[in-house]
Amino acid sequence: MKNDEMQEKSSSEEVSVKNRIGGTMLLVGGTLLFVVLPIFLFILFLTNDISDREYFANTITAQATVVRTEKHKRVTRRLYVDYEYEGMQYRSIDLGKSNNADHYKVGDTVTVYFYPDSPGKARMKPDPEPYFALLIFPGGILTVAIIGLVSKHREEERKRNDPLYGTSAYNKDKRT
Repeated sequence: MKNDEMQEKSSSEEVSVKNRIGGTMLLVGGTLLFVVLPIFLFILFLTNDISDREYFANTITAQATVVRTEKHKRVTRRLYVDYEYEGMQYRSIDLGKSNNADHYKVGDTVTVYFYPDSPGKARMKPDPEPYFALLIFPGGILTVAIIGLVSKHREEERKRNDPLYGTSAYNKDKRT
């Protein structure tokens, strides 16, 4: 009888070790996915935003007229505009791919930015990036994970402090 109780306790300890290893792997993977990745993306978008600010601070503007829009892949469109700078006409200048190009129609007036030494290479100011959105989803997942880990830790602590845990008497008590 004592041998059976020892085997039950041994197998429950093995399960506990496997659960701890699985929990640790889940915690490390979750941390990489929901903490490290969003921080990396935030830094990436922030550096892109800094380079955009530098570009727009050192360029001049002109009013341009949208002459054509063209679908590019599924979500983006390309805008083509005409504008004038220092008496020169610039026709059908490609402003590049844009997610917000659907807001513009042929004939709309937009502000374009370009360097004075290369007026044929114009850009529009992009919409501000919603950086906080990068943190909302991972933050929610992380909160749920922390709550789950705390409750699991409390359950394990309760089991560790229960003198009957791992014995047949504990299992009989649980069934009733």
